[in-house]
Amino acid sequence: MTEFFKFELNYILYYAITALWLLEFAFFPSKFKASAYSEKRSFSFISVAIVLSILPTIILVRDSLFVLAQPYLMISNYIGLALYSIGITFRYVGTLTLGKYFTRGIEIETNHQLVSNSLYTYLRHPLYLGLFLLGVSTSFVYGNYLMIIVSIVLMGSTLNYRMVLEERAMERVIGKRYQEWKAKRYRFIPFIY
Repeated sequence: MTEFFKFELNYILYYAITALWLLEFAFFPSKFKASAYSEKRSFSFISVAIVLSILPTIILVRDSLFVLAQPYLMISNYIGLALYSIGITFRYVGTLTLGKYFTRGIEIETNHQLVSNSLYTYLRHPLYLGLFLLGVSTSFVYGNYLMIIVSIVLMGSTLNYRMVLEERAMERVIGKRYQEWKAKRYRFIPFIY
């Protein structure tokens, strides 16, 4: 376990971002409750996907079989830190932009205000993109190529399930207004998807 806790500047930055990610629960509690549609179970799936993306990386960090060799490890570390930083930025900016409408579950009202500024100008789900980047970054930071693949597939499929679930609910409850809104934005990755 001592190999996981490295005390170089880049790893200290990783720990600081991790602390910010965990503090998100204290800074931004879910307060919005909707009467038209509410779903909370998919948050459990996302939580499990995050744990399964990060925990094996920590466990396998000592196994050099799955860890990249230098200089690829250093490159992977910097890529991971960049993705981690972008992910936490998307989480905080997106959450602040949503304001009172931020929830960890799916909560929709018939008169739900569709947020169209900041990151929501271009993306339907910037918070999920931030979560995806946070979830896959640990395997990049520690250069675990097996877990890079596993976490991309696991986080990608779990968050795609959640996005489809949320969009179907929004179309059912809000209808045409949501369909017009979503037609002007990428779902997850700008210019790609």
